[in-house]
Amino acid sequence: MKVIQVVGFKNSGKTTVSSNVISYAASKGIKTGSVKHHSHGAPDVVEGTDSDRHLRAGATLAGVEGGGIFNVSLQLEDYDFHDILRIYELIKIELLVVEGYKEKDYPKIVCIRNQEDLSLLDSLKNVQAVFLHSHLSLPPGYHLPAFTAEKMDAFEQWIDSFIKP
Repeated sequence: MKVIQVVGFKNSGKTTVSSNVISYAASKGIKTGSVKHHSHGAPDVVEGTDSDRHLRAGATLAGVEGGGIFNVSLQLEDYDFHDILRIYELIKIELLVVEGYKEKDYPKIVCIRNQEDLSLLDSLKNVQAVFLHSHLSLPPGYHLPAFTAEKMDAFEQWIDSFIKP
């Protein structure tokens, strides 16, 4: 399973870039998964649903399946990132798009929304590409593929080269 991280500060375009990678890979027939690190507290669980009730009752894992969708909620005190990856490997995901988890050492696309965010390029490991807001450009001295929303064809070509072994 190939892993690509999409990282950046809040409102930098991470979800948009992640969605573009997922959509493009899926359109090529690649079994694609995603996981997002929610750094602002617990992710939403729809209140009042059976899964919510099961979790509140003490279930560690609650799932609901129907119409080709299987939603799972797992409630633990601490998650090991490698255990999370193993769940995706179990269902034979070919490409996993990880949104967040900046400190992990997987290949990264860094989303830059303003000049100050460029500091991420010096502080993060394994940066493979940069996705910039259209009013920015990569400073001299950085030799990374850089893309904007106006260069989606080039970004998709880069995704192809990343996905292919």
